[in-house]
Amino acid sequence: MSELVATFRMAFFPVWRVVTALSSGGVAAFLLWLRFGVGIPVPVPQVAVTALAAALGAALIPAVAAYYGVYLRWDGIRCSDAYCIYHFARWESIEAVRPVNFLGLKYLRVRAAGLSREMWVPLFLSDLPGFCAAVSELAGPDNPLALSLQQHAAARCRAG
Repeated sequence: MSELVATFRMAFFPVWRVVTALSSGGVAAFLLWLRFGVGIPVPVPQVAVTALAAALGAALIPAVAAYYGVYLRWDGIRCSDAYCIYHFARWESIEAVRPVNFLGLKYLRVRAAGLSREMWVPLFLSDLPGFCAAVSELAGPDNPLALSLQQHAAARCRAG
């Protein structure tokens, strides 16, 4: 087994923003259902629901970010798929990479020979420039993942 070269973690704020929006919306929908579907009056203002969702998200996201990392080795990348199951792909086995936007969070879906599912590489890593440089160095600048990361970086620069 090859030696681990680098580990990259998700950035806090992009995930927190999505978790807060979804959880506060979900709780608000539940409170509306209680009020209009069941008939139980709920005197909780939406501001309190949003604040509670933001606080819970802020407490849970660091644990999730600490667990779900992207691991680079000399011979390949280890990352999870859409079901949070980890896979390892050798650099030379990467066949195709395509961008995807899921709930406002951007990923690169990496298809590699021998994998049952595509890996989802998050583009909201706390050190995305360092990740891009490491992938380019380890995989080579012509690797499909390195090329996709370069395209993503160029698009971000054009967007401002």
